[in-house]
Amino acid sequence: MSETRTIKAQRPDGGIEQSSIEIAQSPQWRLVFSGVGFRNLEFSNGDLFDAFTSLRVALEEIGVRLLCAGARADVFPSGMSRDMGGGRKGYITKLGQPALRCDLVDIFDHCDAQFIGKVSDQQAFHKKWAASLLK
Repeated sequence: MSETRTIKAQRPDGGIEQSSIEIAQSPQWRLVFSGVGFRNLEFSNGDLFDAFTSLRVALEEIGVRLLCAGARADVFPSGMSRDMGGGRKGYITKLGQPALRCDLVDIFDHCDAQFIGKVSDQQAFHKKWAASLLK
């Protein structure tokens, strides 16, 4: 089973380009991206969030950012989301606040460029958020 979503990508010059992403689970989660000069750029992994992260890393190398909620620095899926839904949903985490009290978003939904971070920003924020729950 697969689904194709239209998403926006921001080029290094700041321009926005319509792109597409095919989302499939067979036998493992797979993303096929087309846009910003690429056609059928494929990434697969144990869950969608990891495949999406791999795609973002590849695009970051050429200065492209995907304008999707899953690329926000403060979005991260819970373990349950990853186990039961392939990491398709992520929480907009807030420091000191448990995930269950945070908004849940589809990682492929549109997000304004001002909220988008690099993969390293997202990983750093997630560690900071997790540490904030221990205080």
